Amino acid sequence: MALLSDKRMIACDSRNASVKVVDLKLGRLESSFCLPSNPWDVCLLPDHHAAVTLPDEGKIQILKTKENIALVTSIKTRYSCRGICFWENKFVLTFLDGTLQMIDLKGKVIQEVKTYAFQQRQSGCPGYITILGKKPALFVTNGDMSSLTKLDLHFNILATIKNKAFSSLRAIVPVDECHLLVCNRESYGYNKLFLLNTETQEMCVLLGPDQADLRPQCVCYSRELKKLYVACIDGNAGDCNFVKVFDVKVNG
Repeated sequence: MALLSDKRMIACDSRNASVKVVDLKLGRLESSFCLPSNPWDVCLLPDHHAAVTLPDEGKIQILKTKENIALVTSIKTRYSCRGICFWENKFVLTFLDGTLQMIDLKGKVIQEVKTYAFQQRQSGCPGYITILGKKPALFVTNGDMSSLTKLDLHFNILATIKNKAFSSLRAIVPVDECHLLVCNRESYGYNKLFLLNTETQEMCVLLGPDQADLRPQCVCYSRELKKLYVACIDGNAGDCNFVKVFDVKVNG
């Protein structure tokens, strides 16, 4: 999920091979766009556009998000492209085999690295990625989903962030220049949403464990509406098919 600038949210609906825009003020679906295969991740681009990864196609689809969603163009990548973020007209991608790539808007590879730290266990999910900070740095969930790796924009590893509460990390979402929202989802155990200070590595629990059905997969935060939107896994069916809305009280 990602928060659009006009009190709307765009979300990947993987099972239904589509992306959807939700009106957050009215709490209802505004528009939907069918994709040729299951999407995995989405990031925002300038001028009311978004990019969605399609692992089975080996493509990034560029969509316009103003009013109704529509396809603008497609960018060819390797297969199994998963996580995506955008920085200065470049995409940074994660792949199922642990590869990180930076590509331009035409799909040309600018740099690439394959590191054991990002290789996925057979039953694990591929890494999520985001960019954060005054001096921009990349944050990537590792292959075993129990730690985060901080890298510079040349893919040099700067730090590894570990915490005993991390067990099955999912989406990581910037809040400001040094804080990340971190989803931790397991079938059993630590189903929590954390707020992580990436400079000090201090962390607090925002949600859980008293919300038994939390199981957060991804999250976005509206500072204007003072609300958290958390997409949750249905414990019985295993589908991520509802979004829980929480009021946020900001101190200071």
